[in-house]
Order: sequence, then C-alpha cells, then structure tokens
Amino acid sequence: MSQQIRRLEREIGVQLFRRHPKGVALTEPGIVLEREARPAFDALVSAVRAARKAQPQAVLRVAVPNAAFARHPAVLAAIEAAERTLGGLEVSFVSALTAEAVLAVRSGRVDVAFVYDPLDDTDMDAMPAFSDAPVVVLPAGHILAEQDELSIEALAPFPILWWERDALPGTHDGLVAACRRAGFEPRLIDIPDMPGLLGTMLADGAGVSVISEFVAKAMTDADVVWRPLIRPRVILNGLMIWSRPTPTPVARTLVGALVATGPGGAG
Repeated sequence: MSQQIRRLEREIGVQLFRRHPKGVALTEPGIVLEREARPAFDALVSAVRAARKAQPQAVLRVAVPNAAFARHPAVLAAIEAAERTLGGLEVSFVSALTAEAVLAVRSGRVDVAFVYDPLDDTDMDAMPAFSDAPVVVLPAGHILAEQDELSIEALAPFPILWWERDALPGTHDGLVAACRRAGFEPRLIDIPDMPGLLGTMLADGAGVSVISEFVAKAMTDADVVWRPLIRPRVILNGLMIWSRPTPTPVARTLVGALVATGPGGAG
C-alpha cells in the first residue's frame, strides 16, 4: 500500500499524505484529490456492478420432495458446489414427489432432483445424497402422543395418511411391507400432493402418518407432533438424480463438482 501511494504521488507530482508518528493524514492536495475523484470512483463502482448484473447467471433447477428440502444440508451442499464452479447462480426449486420428479428430470424441466431410494429407472443416473430416519406424525392430542417412541405395531388401529403408490413407489412399498411384517394390513388414506395438506389432515384427526424426521421438524403446525419410529429401525436413503441419456449442462457441471469433492460431497 505504501509503495502504491508513493507511486501515485510521483505520477501526479504532489504529496497526498503527511506521515506522523500516530499514522498518516491527507494533505490539502490529498483532500482536493479525494473530493474531486470520489464521483468518478463511485461511477466506476456502479459501472462494474451493472456489468456484473448484465452477465447471464446460470440457473440451477432442482426438484425436492418437500419445500423444506430447500434448506436440507445435502441440497445446500450441492448448490455450494455449483456456485464454486459456475460463479453467479440462480436456484429455482420445484416441489415434486418421486414419480413427478423423474418426469421433470427426463423432460429437462429440472436439472437434478432429490428423491428417496429405492429408485428403479434406467433413464436416471444417481449418487447418494442424504440419509434420514422415519418418524410418526400425529395430532398433538392423539393417544399415541403420550409415548416418547413408537413401533410400527402401534399404528395398527389407526388410518395411515399416505400418498398414492405412483407418487412414492419405493417408500410406499417399504411402509406396507413393514406393516405386514408386524402382522397387520395398513389402512391407507390418500393424501393429495398439496403443500400443507398433510398437516391440516393430521390436525383434523384424519389419522397418523410416517414421514422423514427432517420434514417433520420443519412442520410448524402447533396441533401436530412427531415421535421417533424405533421399530423397525429404518434408514431412509436419498439420492440426487439426473438424466442418464440427456443430462443438462448445469447437471453435468454440478455432478462433476460433487465428484471432485470426494465421497459424501452432496451431504
């Protein structure tokens, strides 16, 4: 910095700073230069900002199973990896369960999607993205809410709110199989895929449900509580998927960035 100041003083032929034991102070010529140059400096800063805004930003389009997943550590890690590679980045989220998310990826409406495993689709490439635990969500006044932990057998007498199989085929089949191993056939009530509807149906006493702990923690309805599902012990594994035959340029860049970070790069 001192060398740059001396170089500037030599170039314009005046002393800009007066040095003293406690630091430096502007000389009279320095005060004049600062005052007269300020508008030009501000104009330059404004011009640089305008130029950066004119640069088209890359858009990362992401499908997530629930709006809360926009804040999931795995999703945030993927966005950070893309930003490091692409620079300025605009992120667009679409809430879509597995079947709809696969269609969105296949059609190119989104670059990547986060879905629950298992996924059986040869048109999709995938990498492990996250793990979560299932929990039981139920009305705050429900008799099961008196327990700190629940087993799947405890759900036998109650309707289970769940999405139709086509929406979440892998997790749907896993839930039904767990209930049957526990000795009962679940009474499933379809939940239309609409934001906030599960919380409303639970609060109205329509039944109980089994969802991921991450989503349960994001629910803000005071009339709904959740309890850990301790039996069977299940881990919900999540994937980040993208099109195998026709990955978008942004998807290719994101995947390359995550691979470069090593195992677990997406969370």
